[in-house]
Amino acid sequence: MYSSIDLHIHTSASDGTDAPEYIGEIMKEAGVRIFSVTDHDTIDGALEAERNLPEDVFYIRGIEFTCISEAGDCHILGYDYDPSEPIFQAVLEKKKDMARQKTNRRISYLRQKAGVDFTRSDIEVLNQLDNVGKKHLARLMMSKGYPGTIGEIIRRYIDPIPTDDLNLSSGLAIAGILEAGGIPIWAHPYGEAGDRLLTREQFHAQLHYLTGQGIRGIECYYSRYTRTHIQDLVRTARDRNLLISGGSCYRGDGWDIAPGELNAEGRAVPEEKLTILNALKKRRGIVG
Repeated sequence: MYSSIDLHIHTSASDGTDAPEYIGEIMKEAGVRIFSVTDHDTIDGALEAERNLPEDVFYIRGIEFTCISEAGDCHILGYDYDPSEPIFQAVLEKKKDMARQKTNRRISYLRQKAGVDFTRSDIEVLNQLDNVGKKHLARLMMSKGYPGTIGEIIRRYIDPIPTDDLNLSSGLAIAGILEAGGIPIWAHPYGEAGDRLLTREQFHAQLHYLTGQGIRGIECYYSRYTRTHIQDLVRTARDRNLLISGGSCYRGDGWDIAPGELNAEGRAVPEEKLTILNALKKRRGIVG
């Protein structure tokens, strides 16, 4: 039985398959009543979802920034921000420009080193997307006959391409979320589905940098984390006085992740376990 809460959902505005205008109904049908659209590096899906909400749901506007800190790659979730705040908008625009440069570099590299035949039509399709990521390129390569799953193609062909100089700094992302009145949360801190999990030393090194930059919480509950992972993260969050969040990283069709799947065992997570919800409800004057 999955949870009625999911604070980490992607739509077709980034690397998901569900259109944002329908995501509210999809969540409701799945039994999820509290949710957030957190597309990668864009708020378009979150705002569109907000305009098409069914009744009896609690919705939180979100985003997931793909970042790098002194300790390595990381993802920063932002909740309940003011989308019109100028500094936040500047961060979004900077990230968008970096993404365009990164896509051009990856296409050039894949053409030269892997012999991928990107046609003019392929480039036009990619240019129509606001946020081209590794998964878009991997899907395109799969359609051209390259063997393997999306994750395998990414690791084999795309991950080796050097792009660290085109990654948004975690400090800038966190500052932008805070300036917009939002709550910044460290997403899947041990690593996301398909990644090699961080060691304890790597985790604490990253946590040191992110707390120094103003992170307010940790995504302790995550679809691929075991009970042991979650207990350790919850203990750390409590010791550091950080908010506890949770999300599945649901992306729709083609991904083995269900709405409300907040752990690897498929257990439901009670609302009171996620202390971030208390903070969000207080902002809206909701008691209990």
